[in-house]
Amino acid sequence: MSLPETAPEAEPSLFPEVGIDSLRFAVVDLETRNVCAGPGAVIEVGIALMERGEITEEWGSLVRPSGPVGDWVSKLTGITDEMVAGAPAFAEIAPKVEEMLRGRIFVAHNVSFDWKMIRGEMPGLPARTPRLCTVRMGRALVPEAPRHSLDVLCAFLGIDLGRHHRALDDARAAAKILAALLKRDGAEKWTAAQLAKFRA
Repeated sequence: MSLPETAPEAEPSLFPEVGIDSLRFAVVDLETRNVCAGPGAVIEVGIALMERGEITEEWGSLVRPSGPVGDWVSKLTGITDEMVAGAPAFAEIAPKVEEMLRGRIFVAHNVSFDWKMIRGEMPGLPARTPRLCTVRMGRALVPEAPRHSLDVLCAFLGIDLGRHHRALDDARAAAKILAALLKRDGAEKWTAAQLAKFRA
């Protein structure tokens, strides 16, 4: 879900001094029924794992929330109350989510929002998990783009977005944006620590 950037939390851990090719990313997108972090807010999860500029695994699931999806969110995402009625609650998929995030840099398009919302469902996630924001990267590395929302940046970079505001499609698109950005302006020669300026 694309929403205005939220203020960053306390500074996360610095990334290690290794080459970018050594990094493992988990690119995450969440669709939510509201913007208030807490149990029962998430209605869909999408995760794309990426290494060496390639997506290596994808996974997604609808999630049964603690209240109605709401007309505005249904219109935006296409996700209805009927669709999530038989979906697992977040607690049921949390072990799978934790497994996919483990040992990886958490990436999202406006990562502060997705991180806030996923920790609302999984407060046990380490607070100092390294996190990377593709909005911030896009602004720095593609300043000529008219805007840096997911859909506009995909169009500017020639990336197929798929179904916008569906979690797995958006996570996949954000992973492709990350791969494209890491090839710009010599970024492929950076160390992981140089990525830290795009953390949030």
